[in-house]
Amino acid sequence: MSPADCTETAKAICAAVDHEGPAYVRLTGGGNNPVVYEDDYEFEIGKSILLQKGEDVVLIATGTMVYVCLEAAKTLNDEGISTAVIDTHTIKPIDKEMVSSICNYAKLIATVEVHN
Repeated sequence: MSPADCTETAKAICAAVDHEGPAYVRLTGGGNNPVVYEDDYEFEIGKSILLQKGEDVVLIATGTMVYVCLEAAKTLNDEGISTAVIDTHTIKPIDKEMVSSICNYAKLIATVEVHN
C-alpha cells in the first residue's frame, strides 16, 4: 500500500494490522505532506478511490503523487481537458474493476507513481 497523506497512512496501517498474511505500507516524504483527505472515508485493501471525475484523461496515482495529480487535474480542467484522478493506494492487488471501468471511456490513462 502507498498512502496519499496522513489520514490514509493511518487507515493503511490499520488495514495492514487486520489483514491476514503479509502486508507492506510504503511511506514517502516528510511529515508535511499535503492533505488529500479532509473527511473520513472507507479504506479497503485492493479498492481504488475516484477522487475526481473526468472523461478525457485519467490519472492513476499512488502515494504522495495523488496530491500532485489533483493539482495537475486543476490545470488540465482549466484548459478544457476533463481529467479524473484515482487514488490507487493498493498496488497489489490492483483494483481490476476500476481499471476496466476507465478503459471504457478514457482517451488517455497515465499512471503517476512515487518511484520507478
